[in-house]
Amino acid sequence: MSNARWRVAAVVLVAAVSLVGAARAQSRGDSDRNFGLRLDIVGGSGKPANDILGAGLFGHYRLNDRWWLGLALDHSPGFDVERPYEFLGLRGAGDEEEVDADGTMTSLLAWIERVYQRPRRMEWFWGVGGGAATVDVDDITGPLAGGGAYAITNDVGTELIATASGGLRLRFGARWAFEVALRLDQHFTDWTVTDQVSGRSTQLDDYLVKGGHLGLLYRF
Repeated sequence: MSNARWRVAAVVLVAAVSLVGAARAQSRGDSDRNFGLRLDIVGGSGKPANDILGAGLFGHYRLNDRWWLGLALDHSPGFDVERPYEFLGLRGAGDEEEVDADGTMTSLLAWIERVYQRPRRMEWFWGVGGGAATVDVDDITGPLAGGGAYAITNDVGTELIATASGGLRLRFGARWAFEVALRLDQHFTDWTVTDQVSGRSTQLDDYLVKGGHLGLLYRF
């Protein structure tokens, strides 16, 4: 089958699934999809970063009465990569004025979610999944204690992520829901830090990001 026919078949399949989902939702008086915004309040141990605050788009699609598929696109701009020269065993001059590098992370996640509906428009949920993130970190330069200088670069690229979450969703009005959740995101990285002056280089270990998010969803 040609690529064009494959694309047509894919569009027809997606449309058919959407129509079936809509019909099921109407028959139950419920919705099969939701979409909204979330605020990410997460962070690490300080190597490479502490706070990695961000926001994103997320949503869910009902697979059956208990299980949903979740998707999220998150963006964390301007988080601090803490004192990257220390990763190389270097000491900056005037440590009371710490020099951090600015990092930007964009991640795409997918997960399978188990939902437990409760009275009064409330439901509990937990989910596990994975995804990937692109990380860009600005170069930094500065003086070293005892003389000399450093010029630090970070080569990160794409990271793989394993994610787990759990929380509470409260429905209000005809279509809206508020969500609060705790999250654990394990990042598998190939993060290389290099000082262009001394030639020192090191690889950072995989790291865990933990915290939670607050979300607002519209059901349709």
